[in-house]
Amino acid sequence: MQMIKYPYSNLTRHHSCYLMLVDTFFKSMYKFFSYVTIEEKCIVIEIYNVYPFKIYNPSNFDPSYKVKTIDDDFDFITYHDVFQTFYLYMPDIVPYIEVELHELEGGEYFERFNFRNVYYTEEQSKVYLFSRKKITDSVFF
Repeated sequence: MQMIKYPYSNLTRHHSCYLMLVDTFFKSMYKFFSYVTIEEKCIVIEIYNVYPFKIYNPSNFDPSYKVKTIDDDFDFITYHDVFQTFYLYMPDIVPYIEVELHELEGGEYFERFNFRNVYYTEEQSKVYLFSRKKITDSVFF
């Protein structure tokens, strides 16, 4: 079994570049009131004006949080959607991202998501599928 390591061992060395990249990317993908900051070992995306209880999204019936957008409209957000957005475009930085959901600006967060475990699960499944594909290819040919 292959061990998966973090892609970057020293986040704080280039933290200003990563912060700017994550902030720009997040704001281009989502129109939420947000703030990106860095803690000791992770980049934190703070999302404000989130309804603190999960609601079923009418488009796909997933339990989602309702978030007020910049346009005074409402949108739905899930942990997995944000993870997939970053994982598809910037997989190397995903283990270092955490998302905090805030009911009000400046208030305490009511939920915090860490993408590290989900990242490892995704990477392990890739390794497993790739190795399984190799085995099945060699058996049938």
